[in-house]
Amino acid sequence: MASRTFIVGSAPTIADISMVGYLYYDEETRFDRTSFTNIQSWAKRIAELPGWAHPYDLMPRAITADQPTAQVPEAGR
Repeated sequence: MASRTFIVGSAPTIADISMVGYLYYDEETRFDRTSFTNIQSWAKRIAELPGWAHPYDLMPRAITADQPTAQVPEAGR
């Protein structure tokens, strides 16, 4: 990553999207990535892409008491 903007070259590809998701789950990776500055910079570039959203923001929300009519989308819809 020291010589590249993205995994394959100068533009994001499916390789970037498929690999970067794991970096946004800090509690599950259980290691300090702060010393990996090239990886941190790459993840920041991905997060700055138009339309990017944190993986937790893309997950369906649970129905709560204050939203009794809320529906969780079914898979495949």
